[in-house]
Amino acid sequence: MRKTKSSGRASPIQEAVRRITRNAMLSYEEVAERVREEVPEARTTSKTVASIVRLLRKAGVAVPDRRIRRSPRSAAKDPRPAAALHKGAAA
Repeated sequence: MRKTKSSGRASPIQEAVRRITRNAMLSYEEVAERVREEVPEARTTSKTVASIVRLLRKAGVAVPDRRIRRSPRSAAKDPRPAAALHKGAAA
């Protein structure tokens, strides 16, 4: 994981992401929301969380995988049956 230049330690945002992502039930967007609550000056997005998680995994930290949770709105727009949306299901 990248360290901050000044202290050689992980940033408060990286530490918050590392701690919050232990809960596999949270999406990256929910993780980002919690980071922004903890670190008021943070402008963390789900893309930021994904980037930090990638760095954590590269550094050997075990970060639980996330299941893609679709919003009811996007699921309603998709004409495919729900079974076809899961990995390994025949489309």
